[in-house]
Amino acid sequence: MEAAPFSQEAEEAVLGSVLINPEVFFDVAPFLPPEDFYLHHNRWIWEALLRLLDQRQPIDILTVSEELGRQGKLSEVGGEAYLTGLVARVPTSLHAEAYGKLGEQAAH
Repeated sequence: MEAAPFSQEAEEAVLGSVLINPEVFFDVAPFLPPEDFYLHHNRWIWEALLRLLDQRQPIDILTVSEELGRQGKLSEVGGEAYLTGLVARVPTSLHAEAYGKLGEQAAH
C-alpha cells in the first residue's frame, strides 16, 4: 500500500507547536515551505505565520486569527476553534522539528 502524500497529524502538530511556542517556528520554517502542507487550510495557517513574521508581528492565536480574517480565510480554516484545537492536540512544542520533518517526508 502506498503512503499518503501527507500526514494530517504532523501538519497539525507543527502548527500547534508554533502556536504554543512561536520560537520553534525558526527551527521548522527553513525546511518546511507552505507547499509541503497538503491540507489547504493548514497551508493558509502556515502562510499567515510567514506573513506575521514578515510584518514583525507576534505569533499567537489572536494574531493568526486576525491575519486569516484579513485574508478572508478564517472561517474556511475552521475559525478560532480550529486554531485552539491545534494547540490542544499537541502534547508539547519540544518536538516541533521532528513533526516538521514528518510533514516534509510525507510531502515528498
